[in-house]
Formats: sequence, C-alpha cells, structure tokens
Amino acid sequence: MPPWWVEKVIELGDKHRNKLGHLPFAGFYAAAESHNIVLAVRTQPDGSEDLAGYCLYAPTVRADRYARLAHLCVAEDARGQGVAGRLVDVVMDRCADRQ
Repeated sequence: MPPWWVEKVIELGDKHRNKLGHLPFAGFYAAAESHNIVLAVRTQPDGSEDLAGYCLYAPTVRADRYARLAHLCVAEDARGQGVAGRLVDVVMDRCADRQ
C-alpha cells in the first residue's frame, strides 16, 4: 500500500478517534506492511480518488484462528451506502480459513 494511502487512513482514523480509540501511527504502518488494511476508495468525477473508509484487522495465531477487527471506519459522507459491509466482506474473504 502506498504511503499516501496509509496517511489518509491515519487522517480518517484520527478524525474519529473518540469512537475508535487510539491506535499509534506505527500500528497503522505495521498493518499496511502486513497487508491487513482494506480500503474503500471512491473515484470522484474529476478522476481523483479519496478514501471512503477502511478496515484494519489482525489475523490471530491462536489455536482458535480468528480475525480481529481493530478499526472499521467510514467517512461521514459515505455512510449508509454499504461501505462497512463491503469492507467486512473483503476481510472475511481474505481470512476464509478463520472464524
């Protein structure tokens, strides 16, 4: 994931920190490095792209093998459009071998 997308994820997460809780910037970069962030990107009429939401997750190494959603955040102007559900669906597809 390019660094500018990680920065946009951090910006959106910081904007909603009061509901999400604090996650150190290093946590975002580590998740991106591990490919454990799913982005919802939308293309604007002018061709530019912006972030509609993200889901940061962590597959566990425990015997029960599950994936923990650490952050699920949707931009205010993208809410009510099914973005969160699609993000969770992608995580479930990526972690099909987990609960």
